[in-house]
Amino acid sequence: MDALTDRQSRLLAYLRKYQAENELSPSIPDICSYFGYASPRAAAKLLDKLVEKGAIAREPGSRRAIRILDRLSFDPKRQLPLVGRIAAGAPISSGEHAAEYVDIGADVFRPRADLLFRVRGESMLNAGIWDGDVVGVHRQDTAADGQIVAVVSVDPVTDDPQLTLKRYQRRGSVIRLTSENDDQERYAPLTFDTARDAIEIVGLFCGLIRAGL
Repeated sequence: MDALTDRQSRLLAYLRKYQAENELSPSIPDICSYFGYASPRAAAKLLDKLVEKGAIAREPGSRRAIRILDRLSFDPKRQLPLVGRIAAGAPISSGEHAAEYVDIGADVFRPRADLLFRVRGESMLNAGIWDGDVVGVHRQDTAADGQIVAVVSVDPVTDDPQLTLKRYQRRGSVIRLTSENDDQERYAPLTFDTARDAIEIVGLFCGLIRAGL
């Protein structure tokens, strides 16, 4: 495990203190205010460094989901965080997660995995992705047409983030997410316009662990 820099250590200490006092994680604006950062990007990049070094785990799509990891027991070269469930069907809330680590290295996947999700649903059967499988996701905020991606969108009614696994296609500002199931009535495509809809690519599907094996 690489040593933390002074700034990273101070942020980790702040996260521990904030969580102990408030029973939730600080937001990006909270971090900016505490450390005097003018740009939210500075705080986000520092959090990303803590993720890379295995000090914390963040759940995509959840505004305050930061877990401080036991740095003595978690080895990112040999373990990957199973951070929640991902829908292969209708999107499900990305706020549901389990603090669990799977003994498998990131380099087993191509490209290397950063996160694991357990699949719920059957919309990606024709791509060989079954209900209950654990899929690897390589963090990346862009994708090419035809790639299978993990995507966070925002429910227009509840404003809650939702996470789903689908095949990606983009035309201008319009993103179309399609299933891999012959029942296209039940698993109809999802369409978003980035000009009005909140949607974010979490990363690329990069392999799976078959359920039950």
